[in-house]
Amino acid sequence: MATMRDAGRKSMPPEPMLTPLWALKAITFFSVGANSSLFRFIAVFYHELGLSNWQIGILQTLHPWMTFLGSLVWAAMCDATGAYKPILLVSNFCGALVMCSLQAASEGQFTRVCASVALGSFMLSARAGLLDALTLKVVEEYRSRAAGAEGGNVPSYGQQRLWGSAGFGLFALLSGCAMGRIGSSGMFLIFLFCLLMTVVLVLTQLPARGTTRVEPPPAASQDAGSLCRFDVWWFFSNLFVYGAHMALVETFLFVYLSADFVGASKQLLGASVSVMCIFEVPVYLLIQRLIDRFPLTLLLSCCHVIFAFRVFAYSILPEDRPYFVLFIEPLHGATMAAMWACSVELGRRLAPEGARARMQALVAGIYYRVASGAGSLLWGHLTQQPPLGYGFQAMYRLASVTILSWCIIWNVGWCLRSGRIAQPTAYRPLPDRASA
Repeated sequence: MATMRDAGRKSMPPEPMLTPLWALKAITFFSVGANSSLFRFIAVFYHELGLSNWQIGILQTLHPWMTFLGSLVWAAMCDATGAYKPILLVSNFCGALVMCSLQAASEGQFTRVCASVALGSFMLSARAGLLDALTLKVVEEYRSRAAGAEGGNVPSYGQQRLWGSAGFGLFALLSGCAMGRIGSSGMFLIFLFCLLMTVVLVLTQLPARGTTRVEPPPAASQDAGSLCRFDVWWFFSNLFVYGAHMALVETFLFVYLSADFVGASKQLLGASVSVMCIFEVPVYLLIQRLIDRFPLTLLLSCCHVIFAFRVFAYSILPEDRPYFVLFIEPLHGATMAAMWACSVELGRRLAPEGARARMQALVAGIYYRVASGAGSLLWGHLTQQPPLGYGFQAMYRLASVTILSWCIIWNVGWCLRSGRIAQPTAYRPLPDRASA
């Protein structure tokens, strides 16, 4: 009998190697760092090219919309082929070349800059949604492997994603320092370095295809029907409303501090970014425990309440003490990191079979592209000083009221849908997890 068991073991094919978790962390670190080093400061570069504010506004709108379009295309290719590695390689390499070609542009070449930004944004768009999808995929592979073994430390999405926060804060700081010393070319050098490290890591550490079987793509009618369910579009509605409100912070907080406060230096603005990123890290470390224990809708509702408190706190900052903002920015950990981790997990649970990467592209696209753009247009008009608008303080107070109102509406919708808000209908637990 022992001989037969030994022979059976020998006949079984060896288990495929898993993507190293350190490599996944490093890819996230450098990929998110590339975004912060370039796109946090690229408006300064446009200004140095002599572009008008109207032209800069067009470019800043073109980038998110092309990114959203491209993310859907790349994600569909990934779902169809399962080839994360070549897709990430092509997008990073080509996107880096196109964006760095902007340095050769000169004054009066607005059309050329538009073309480069559109193509570069399209190529680089694969990273956001696909990195989240890849992270979820690798974590699930580790969980599947751990299900058949005793003990072991099972990784979580948050443990990998927190390295994106670290990369964002570090490379934004380095890019700002480089621009201060050598001009706008400094941000391109930091950006190119981050993209180069991303490409090297993808080339050497990721398998050509996933280590698990690739799910067959669903039929078009099945895919469309799955995405049109109440659970999915109600989830997307929250992404849009929350993202539009967050634009009041992400897009206009620095404008508010610079325009309405005395002594709001650039060093203070940079310090506020550092505080945001620092407090994202512990949230990403601990969020999986909360996701395993509490309904995702409850966690997202808590994010609504904390966000309402955050924006109201901005409205009562003393005009002669802008540094008090540093005491508010720790709330970014809950209002951004916790919200994003919960949204990625809810998107995974609601994704149709064979469309997980596409779902993550939609999640990232709706929040970062569609909602952020719409929110920027809305708040940009409303925050103008009277009589053109209502000013920043009034709008921060309004945002605290509207996000709380939306929180109530959103939860009522879940209650009317199923009588409970704990479990979306398409929930599929990971192998080592019982129902939420």
